[in-house]
Amino acid sequence: ETVLHDVFNASLSRGKALLAMQSVPVEALQIVLEGLMISGAARVKALLLLDETEEAKYVAHHQVACFGDLTLSMPQDVLVERLAGVARPVEVAVVVQM
Repeated sequence: ETVLHDVFNASLSRGKALLAMQSVPVEALQIVLEGLMISGAARVKALLLLDETEEAKYVAHHQVACFGDLTLSMPQDVLVERLAGVARPVEVAVVVQM
């Protein structure tokens, strides 16, 4: 469970760093978002299996807040301007923001 916590935090830091770049590589952003989702879900599931229900609720709430902060740090119109390596950045930005 602690390793999953570390992976989530590392992915979150990498996501923030990517969004701070002038040109955001879409493949890297997708990998980071997938890492956040997988490690976050696995951590909550691990806590539930360990009978740590209250901690699982807290962690899930915290993770949603982190995703919200990450989304707010890069509004869709700015993300469209910075996405690199895609033919239709508007469509990718809409999917990434969801």
